[in-house]
Amino acid sequence: MTRRITPSGTEASGAPALINDTTWLYRTADGAGGGLAWNNVGGDYSAFFSASLLTTTTGLQTWSSLGLLNDVRSFALDPSQNFGWFLLGDESTMGTTRRFDSAYSGSVGGIVPRLEIEFTTIPAPGALAWIAVTGLTGFIARRKR
Repeated sequence: MTRRITPSGTEASGAPALINDTTWLYRTADGAGGGLAWNNVGGDYSAFFSASLLTTTTGLQTWSSLGLLNDVRSFALDPSQNFGWFLLGDESTMGTTRRFDSAYSGSVGGIVPRLEIEFTTIPAPGALAWIAVTGLTGFIARRKR
């Protein structure tokens, strides 16, 4: 499941946590066992899921949902609120833990992890279309009189 992160954190650089890394307890760790804490242990995120996916195999995973689309639109309109997503899993049953690599992992089986957003732009109506619609509207309004 993906949920939007609500306040900003920082990207971790490895284990053990270094200065300014994000951890389970801290949005930004100070490297000495303290730092700027999350409001909730494990991180602060939206109450609503952006997407969910049952992962049962290894390899390429694809999420696609209206929630993710709305998140991306929101990030584009206000980049200052783009703190990313948390990937959350129910790991309460043996054998359900999943590992997701990041771009920092390098190539895994020939695949470099990445975020890919596919979209189709809708072309704006051309000037001739607007003239035609305006002229047609004027013709209909004039004829009714």
